[in-house]
Amino acid sequence: MTLYLLPLKAYDERELGWRPLYLTREQRRQLKGFVTQMRGRPVDKVFASDLARPAGELVARKLRVPFQALYGLRPFNFGRHSGKRTEDAEAVLAQVAARWEHGQPTVPIRGGDSWTSFERRFGRCIMELWRGELRNVIIVTDLRGVQIIRDLLSGTLSHRSLFSFNSRLRPDSIYVVRADHEPSEALQSSATRPEPGNRDAAVSALGAGGGQ
Repeated sequence: MTLYLLPLKAYDERELGWRPLYLTREQRRQLKGFVTQMRGRPVDKVFASDLARPAGELVARKLRVPFQALYGLRPFNFGRHSGKRTEDAEAVLAQVAARWEHGQPTVPIRGGDSWTSFERRFGRCIMELWRGELRNVIIVTDLRGVQIIRDLLSGTLSHRSLFSFNSRLRPDSIYVVRADHEPSEALQSSATRPEPGNRDAAVSALGAGGGQ
């Protein structure tokens, strides 16, 4: 299995939440750049959340491969704090995360997700794709989604993955997660635990210019 993770740029550095995505001109340019990088690489299917359908459909159409929208790929729901600038929304999230650290992962941000609800929805969706029959898959998500997928498949997922993406990832890169063929116990997370015998994950990135 090879996952190609395409991080769609945030709109004006704000948390869209569970609002439908309307592609900006800049986002269209970004996605077309990703398509250029992906040409010549085998791709079986493109996935995105149902809210990000326009982005996934654009990529799939340009690459001439099937597309599927998945509810499970919806991003973390900031609830009543959707629409706020990322730094302001995360300041509120940090207060909720303090309760998660004290054994209350089911406590939600007001009107939105808890850590438990998010991990069960998003994490299970990713693991179903990871265990599936497709060999080369594109997932169109955001930078936070890229970080969470990378951490999940490397066995380092925690609620801190919701915060750490800003300084670690670049929006102009395609991130690649590849599976080894040897059995491994590496794919572990607190609420989404793969069965023994899954494959380890190797993570890398395609730079803005293409190669690897």
